[in-house]
Amino acid sequence: MDIGTAARYELMELSQDQSIHPLDKYVYCHFWRRYYENWGYIYQVDIIQHQAQFIEQLKQFETYYFSTSMAEFSDTQTPSKEPPVLSDIWNRGERVLEVISNELYDAGYIEDPMDFKMAFYTNTNSKCNWIGTNTSLLYLLTIALHRHIKNVPKTVRDLSASRFLINGKEKSQEITRTISAKVKPHLVKDKTELNADYRKIFLILEKSLQ
Repeated sequence: MDIGTAARYELMELSQDQSIHPLDKYVYCHFWRRYYENWGYIYQVDIIQHQAQFIEQLKQFETYYFSTSMAEFSDTQTPSKEPPVLSDIWNRGERVLEVISNELYDAGYIEDPMDFKMAFYTNTNSKCNWIGTNTSLLYLLTIALHRHIKNVPKTVRDLSASRFLINGKEKSQEITRTISAKVKPHLVKDKTELNADYRKIFLILEKSLQ
């Protein structure tokens, strides 16, 4: 059995296995779609026959399982039956948000590739668990939402306190406001002047926003 046939067979088995949660199926399809897309982009060669068609198939499955898992989430977590809506605070589009969330997951800042993305959807109570410092999160949110700004704005502080956990723990708005002063000097630094953690975040955003 060649690689392409095996991949399609595994996808079909996954779709028929009712014991696997739709969210896990979404993660599977999302991972392999990105794998094939990135391989083709970097090496300019396909791994399997009819790779473009298989990527489209993965996209269709991915969209379906994402919608299914979000519908279940809305039924259990919120009284609203409306689908999640992207918050107005995020003004760079859903695709960019998805790329950033995936990059943060790959870098070990979040536990699931959907976590950061879901923090920007309304009609949900979803909170993203940030694996890192409060200062690094505030730095990320500030430069992602407000480029060329010299202070951490109140909108960022409120978002950080309401939709994010820091290593599994909540932070009050008062603590977040105090800590934001530590972030301020780094907002005006060139990437070559940033410490390793801030530089890593800066490069993730720089790559995602290209």
